[in-house]
Amino acid sequence: MSSSHLIAQSPYTLSWGKDGAIFGISTILLGWGIYEDGRLAPLAIDEINELVPSQVNSFDRRATASWQPDYSAASDVIVITSLILPGAILLDEAIYKDALAVFALYSETLILTNALVLIAKGRASRLRPYAYNGDVDLAKKQQAETRKSFFSGHAAVAFASSIFAATVYDDYFPGSKWSKYIWAGAITSSAAVAYLRVAAGKHFLSDVIAGAAAGSLVGYLIPYIHKNNSSLSLYPSYSGNGTYVSLRYEF
Repeated sequence: MSSSHLIAQSPYTLSWGKDGAIFGISTILLGWGIYEDGRLAPLAIDEINELVPSQVNSFDRRATASWQPDYSAASDVIVITSLILPGAILLDEAIYKDALAVFALYSETLILTNALVLIAKGRASRLRPYAYNGDVDLAKKQQAETRKSFFSGHAAVAFASSIFAATVYDDYFPGSKWSKYIWAGAITSSAAVAYLRVAAGKHFLSDVIAGAAAGSLVGYLIPYIHKNNSSLSLYPSYSGNGTYVSLRYEF
């Protein structure tokens, strides 16, 4: 599947200022997310007994009737596969020579994605669909994990990893005949994760939609702002009042 003849040099530029800012911000956000996530308390039995599906909006309510643990396990397998997918593109000689840059971009993508997931879960504290399902064991519902429905981390990570891999491949090999297949595989596998999370009773439809949107945005945006001559740039700014991070778009 080699397409190394289509591009002669790396499409990305790394810098201490830009990448230091991204890693720094992402790490701070991740710390915040871990704190918020750790504050979630288990549900009390009285809280669980008061739950009924009619409390859920009509768009999401159908998920409260779903409970398929095997589907959850299947989604885990696909997410793990999506996490190693960007490593597969390093098999091409042109990308392998630029492995350090790709690894840096991928690290930023995963740290930022997981930070956003943890912050959202901690702040929203939304109950998972199975909390409303009478077929699910009470002990399962009492766990703090039950409060971590919004938004879907599985969907976010799957889309972030897959979109990142497809975007990087396109940036190295514009016009490649393999591009449409890579994009189709990336979107299909990620959508499968989203479907399985809803079918498993772990997430509402709105949870996976939000996760997919967040993951896709990060997976595309991180490579984009590193592209040579990108119209979108992120850089640190300094003044007497402190250090800031600026995002600039050039028309």
